[in-house]
Amino acid sequence: MQRNAITTNPDHSLHHVGISHHDSDDGSDKSDGDCCHGHDHHEPHKSEYFWQSRKFKAFLGLVWGAGLLVLSLLSLNIPAAVYFGIMSATSLATLFLGADVYKSAIKSLRHKKLGMSVLYTISTLSILAVSIASMFIPGLPMMCEAAPLVLGFWHLGEEIESSFNKSLQSNLNMTDKAPKYVQLYHSGKNILSKKVKPADEIIIAAGNVIPVDGVLLKDAVLYTSSDNGSPFPKTVKKGEKVKAGARVAVGTDGAVLRASKDFNNSRLAVIDKHIKNAIKSSNEKAPVEKMTDKILKYFVPGLLGVALLSGIVVGVLVNPAIAIQCALSVLVSACPCTLNLITPIAVKIGMSKASNKGIFFKNGKALQAAADIDTVVFDLNGTLTLGEPKARWNPKSDKSIMRYVRALEKRSTHPVARAIVDSMSLESKSEKPINLSEVKKFRYGIKATINGEDIIIGNKNMLRKNGITKIDKPFANPEKGEIYIVKGNKVLGQIAIEDPLRHNAKETIDALRKMGKEVYVCTGADKDAAKKYIKKLGVPEKNLIANCSGIESNGLSKPKFIEYLQEKRGKKVAMIGDAGNDAVAMAKSNFGIAIKSAISDDITSKNAGAIVPNSIFSVATAFDIANKSKRTIYQNLTASLSYNSTVVLIAAGLLSTIGFVLNPGLGVALMILETSLILGNTYRFKQGEVLSSKVSNDSGSRQNTTLNISKKLRIPTQDMRKACTNEIVPKQENREPLVSQVIPPPSPKHSCCHH
Repeated sequence: MQRNAITTNPDHSLHHVGISHHDSDDGSDKSDGDCCHGHDHHEPHKSEYFWQSRKFKAFLGLVWGAGLLVLSLLSLNIPAAVYFGIMSATSLATLFLGADVYKSAIKSLRHKKLGMSVLYTISTLSILAVSIASMFIPGLPMMCEAAPLVLGFWHLGEEIESSFNKSLQSNLNMTDKAPKYVQLYHSGKNILSKKVKPADEIIIAAGNVIPVDGVLLKDAVLYTSSDNGSPFPKTVKKGEKVKAGARVAVGTDGAVLRASKDFNNSRLAVIDKHIKNAIKSSNEKAPVEKMTDKILKYFVPGLLGVALLSGIVVGVLVNPAIAIQCALSVLVSACPCTLNLITPIAVKIGMSKASNKGIFFKNGKALQAAADIDTVVFDLNGTLTLGEPKARWNPKSDKSIMRYVRALEKRSTHPVARAIVDSMSLESKSEKPINLSEVKKFRYGIKATINGEDIIIGNKNMLRKNGITKIDKPFANPEKGEIYIVKGNKVLGQIAIEDPLRHNAKETIDALRKMGKEVYVCTGADKDAAKKYIKKLGVPEKNLIANCSGIESNGLSKPKFIEYLQEKRGKKVAMIGDAGNDAVAMAKSNFGIAIKSAISDDITSKNAGAIVPNSIFSVATAFDIANKSKRTIYQNLTASLSYNSTVVLIAAGLLSTIGFVLNPGLGVALMILETSLILGNTYRFKQGEVLSSKVSNDSGSRQNTTLNISKKLRIPTQDMRKACTNEIVPKQENREPLVSQVIPPPSPKHSCCHH
């Protein structure tokens, strides 16, 4: 007997990872038969007998093939009757081991498709036929051990891959993170989380995830990353609503909750539906998926062509026996199985890791688009800042004009106007009658006639448009404020609008730079006001674009700047914003991220490729996850393509002229090794850490926050630090604006452009 064939894992469909291009909207399987098995790899076989399991078939194929291999090496004189008996038994064993493959091949051919099942059917049955024929035709290779060995190694590879896939699939669904059981508050009875009904009062143990939405019956310490992306716990009071996905802090007495929704309608279930729909929703595939589809389209026909060519060339140059070996080896030596899995499973893992941090990518294409970004453009107010403006008056301001300012500002619902009104002293609330007329609103401020006198409230641009070019002391210092109050032609007051930077804004900018991304700030605020912020953020002044409107206009606008970066500088641009005046720029960009803030709205979210919680560092986390997803995809693609191209050339007889023909056992080992390396690399990505902020959203350093909470809860510091690292929760699905009216294009920090 001669060893000459190679095995591999036959077609592996996307059922490995619970993702299928053939899935219908209702979740039913509509596989066309390309897959070798027709069963779900991560589900056990439905058979009740051990002899039908992959483990038994792997054992049988390997032992049988190895036994025949030993017999061939011993060169024993076997009686003809025994020889015929061995061949008959080997034929039956081959048919038994390959039954699933052959059924799948028939199904594939009915659909007029050439799947890997067809290749394995041709190769194993050809091995069997050639071996039987060799008993009667001298010169043909006897290789009956190869067929059971090939199929045995295949079943072994399937078992290994199934084990990997179970690990890869575990806890990818948000509902998997909920505890299996919870305790009823009054009876103490344990019930399945899936059986919790509205109005049930339940106890969630410390360290567990809250499985359903509800209202707390007692104070509890929870991790609420779904709202703010923070890894730090906070105390939630009795009577407050909480969403499924919040995790009860370790070292506490747990949480007591009255359910308001059942398990299937909880936030966790909603997030799972979002991820599933997002993966299916992209109509246009990313470039890497298009490339993979092209490879898969021509892979099997290409292998058949190479096998035929190999048989002809080697038959002419060497001999027919070696030619048959090479042709059959080609058919089983390469497999596109992992190509089917690489992109979908990495995308699913990436989206799952993102949702754990409260980040929602709209679809897999958006996740991959984020990884290609080299330039990030930030809106300023509400994005890098809190979006909660506070007004500070120059103490030298004439208090007599405050009532005029109040009369104008109280007419607006804009946060800046409210901040100015709230900042005024009691004197501004005088009940003296005010005759207000000829109110005119401009981009940079407002002008009106009050009691017969012209009053202007606005920034320097507004003053220049009204012929006021000189600002005398004590109002000449722009550090004291960028909004001026003018009565007639004289500046009588000055207001600074302060919109504090988010605590981890600079940390976010620094993290993006470390990723190699160029960072810009594009804002409607005037340049003097914006410069104070970028100085704190460490953004170069040349990367500041101020006085930009949020919509297309004859002047400078955010969409036009995005177009400039794309068309003139060849950049792939991400726009990060929070309010409606960022929506058009997001639509123009290659990838947009909408962030929750005090002034955010739903319009921006609709144009964004991803939505992040009210934590600016989640932007850096989103890019980190996207980068790692893409890196995993390309690493696996490179490994798979390199293996397949190399092994096909060797199997085709590239080295046959020097006497080397690829050993089937070696080919099987290499195939299993290749699959294991690719799935192992994907598992490494799943288990790996993602970039997280070292600064609390609400206070200073992470260390101080951890120590304070640790002390308060009487939890060992090391345990609390570990909990802070590991306890993460999914993101809230709804984003409700806190301000009912936001008037684009200005933003809160923009002088008087709120009018």
